Amino acid sequence: MKNVIALSDGVQLQRSSISGRGVFARHAFEPDDVIEVCPVIVVPAAQRPALDQTLLYDHYFNWHNKDAALAQGLGCFYNHSYNPNSVYKADFDKLTITVRALSKITAGEEITFNYNGRPESQDSVWFDVLGSDSAAMVHPTTSSKPGK
Repeated sequence: MKNVIALSDGVQLQRSSISGRGVFARHAFEPDDVIEVCPVIVVPAAQRPALDQTLLYDHYFNWHNKDAALAQGLGCFYNHSYNPNSVYKADFDKLTITVRALSKITAGEEITFNYNGRPESQDSVWFDVLGSDSAAMVHPTTSSKPGK
């Protein structure tokens, strides 16, 4: 498959129908399976305004004490969905973000999580969302950035 990057046995980066590129399962995952543990680079809160002026704005996570976190591995490539098949959890002590399956995920399926940090959240995100499963990123809005 062209333009596929595999960083582990479990997931790979490839073109997504949701938005640009996304993370896809290389094998099946059962609920609560760990999909990926992503180390993060913490950006101090004082540097966030500069970060917000870059393309990285759409790819960092809100972190502890108003810092930002840039997830490594494939962590910054998971697409948003209001009907996610995974969830992420930040570990401020270990400086990691762990992605776990919420439901059964089949090989080849795109892995998504809710950028608000809670799978059931229907709160607005900082971009317009379209699509039948409410998982398509269209363009940034002026709203503030929630969980992710």
